[in-house]
Amino acid sequence: MANGDTLIISALSSSVHVSVSFAAKTYQLNYDQPENGSLQAYYVKAGSYGSKIDTGETVLTGKSILLQAVPDENYVVKQWTVSHGGSAKIQKNTDGSIFAGTEITLDNVETDTVVAVEFEPVETYLFETEVIAEDPDTSVAGCKINVSEQVQDGKAAKGSTVTPYGRSSGISYGIRMENLYR
Repeated sequence: MANGDTLIISALSSSVHVSVSFAAKTYQLNYDQPENGSLQAYYVKAGSYGSKIDTGETVLTGKSILLQAVPDENYVVKQWTVSHGGSAKIQKNTDGSIFAGTEITLDNVETDTVVAVEFEPVETYLFETEVIAEDPDTSVAGCKINVSEQVQDGKAAKGSTVTPYGRSSGISYGIRMENLYR
């Protein structure tokens, strides 16, 4: 008599041939190609990229999957949404903010999974520098301010780090500004 995953034979009186077949548990991974960029999936192999996984492919339960978002020029990741068994969740950082990195790893997935990534245009903010003397009527000779390569055409991208540095009368100075927001 079969009982779930167990075969029980009571009162065995002769030889019995038992044949068992096993099937690996699998799930289906689906993802669409987003607007303004692309999305690829890979098996994780030794902490890096393994073989590529196409959308709709059947994946073994327990394997780790790495998804990589590649935004088009002048776009960044806005957010990731992962749906396990129909329950969609926007992915978040440990502090509760929305995760906007370019890679996400799914570990030990056991149900059909749908992954989506959304891109948004890079936000930039005007970044201006000015040398001001203590006395507004006095010029500041030999003083110059430069900024790091994160500033292009006087604009810095949202969330970037900018390092203005300057030189005046042989003295160098610098200020570091991180995670620029409005």
